[in-house]
Amino acid sequence: MAQSKKTFVQEIRQNISRLLEPVPATPGTDMVSQAQPCLDFSLEEPPAKFNADLSTNLALLLAKQRKTNPKILAEELSLKLSALPCFSKIEVVPPGFLNLHIKD
Repeated sequence: MAQSKKTFVQEIRQNISRLLEPVPATPGTDMVSQAQPCLDFSLEEPPAKFNADLSTNLALLLAKQRKTNPKILAEELSLKLSALPCFSKIEVVPPGFLNLHIKD
């Protein structure tokens, strides 16, 4: 039986959260790795005009927490999230949203 959409989104959320688990702060560490865990970020279908499978506000929340530019942070996140095998494409949309395209 195929995995339900809700379960699939929860699995992606968990994968993103694991990927962002904080590492010990060291000089030169990127802003994403210094993030606090357990952010309540959204992961939902964006409006049709964006032509993406999912969208998240994660970079906006992290930028607020870190007091930094959300677009720059979204670009960093895009690189980190591209390590997850479930995404075929990740787009940064101002002011700092990430549009996620799921691999078929």
